[in-house]
Amino acid sequence: MTIDSPVSAAVAALRGQEISAEALRTVADGVSALIRYLNHATQPWSAPAALPATADTARLIGALHEITHHLHLTLEQTGDRIAATGHDSEEARRAAGHLGSAHEALREVTRHLAQAHAAAAQLSG
Repeated sequence: MTIDSPVSAAVAALRGQEISAEALRTVADGVSALIRYLNHATQPWSAPAALPATADTARLIGALHEITHHLHLTLEQTGDRIAATGHDSEEARRAAGHLGSAHEALREVTRHLAQAHAAAAQLSG
């Protein structure tokens, strides 16, 4: 059994379920927990075991690039959803505006991660 088996199994199970607010909250909470794991695994005392070789670091950077690539679409679509709810208030405009700004900033982060991934891949041969 590989370490990603529980995550892969959870994703496969979700694909067969109806989309709901509860499922979305559960998935978002799970993603947050996985990111906290990455934060812990890349701490100076954990990184030698988690990232023993440059190739491992390059693979992690590549995965982070994929995460940001997909997340920017989630931000955009969430902003669209706020607009579609018909709330015409300052709070709705502010929320949608901040999501739009986050979307644009994340596109820049994604671009930098792509470049970091290419550079790290060159280091690992």
